[in-house]
Amino acid sequence: MLRALAALEADLHALKNDDTRSLRFAACYSIGEHLAMTWLQSFGARRTLDIEVVLGNNAEIVGRVSGGDVRLGLVAEEGDLADLETTLLFEDELIVIATPWQRSAPERLKLREVLKQPYIVREAASTTRRAIADAFVASGLEPPQATIELGSTTAIIAAVQKGMGFSVVSRATVLDELARGTLWAIGGFAVERRFVIAQRPGSRLTAIERQLRSHLIRSSNRAAAGRQATGAVLDRHR
Repeated sequence: MLRALAALEADLHALKNDDTRSLRFAACYSIGEHLAMTWLQSFGARRTLDIEVVLGNNAEIVGRVSGGDVRLGLVAEEGDLADLETTLLFEDELIVIATPWQRSAPERLKLREVLKQPYIVREAASTTRRAIADAFVASGLEPPQATIELGSTTAIIAAVQKGMGFSVVSRATVLDELARGTLWAIGGFAVERRFVIAQRPGSRLTAIERQLRSHLIRSSNRAAAGRQATGAVLDRHR
């Protein structure tokens, strides 16, 4: 009850001081470090804004939205979202990524060979990490043991590019790397996932937050169309 009252008070304060130059929202690492920043750049191109983006793992962002610390959160549709209102941003998939460690043709790199390499993962509290482990089991595969733990998607991608091991990430976060050939998508394992905008039911958004929400939905729709058009070309190992 106290948490709900605090969130309501924050909403009322925001509406009373509805500053169209200030914007604060949250995003999980998977989307916040990549796509959200691109969309935010286009959103603020013709505006002078004071912007704060709160980043964290999925559970942390869900908690911030539920508690009223932020009114909009961009998260993967994982974990406990029952108390929140969600709007689909886009559908994606988790894929295995690696770089070559042998002098062999890319198409000969098989999943079973990749899984023998060091496994680079997010922190233990990551809901994505738990979802990946469950997906390995559902696919009839033994979940690989974590070798290296890193706190962000950006750090994981950099580690894989340096040849430190393999990982499982959202395809949407590595489109550029796949296109350049600095990362390979390895066939034989993929997990569908959805990203959503989360907010508390009845949450009162400021004018700039409503504009951002609409912009994110439009931008994600355009990006999704682009991913569908190029997915077959980028994935060299399916």
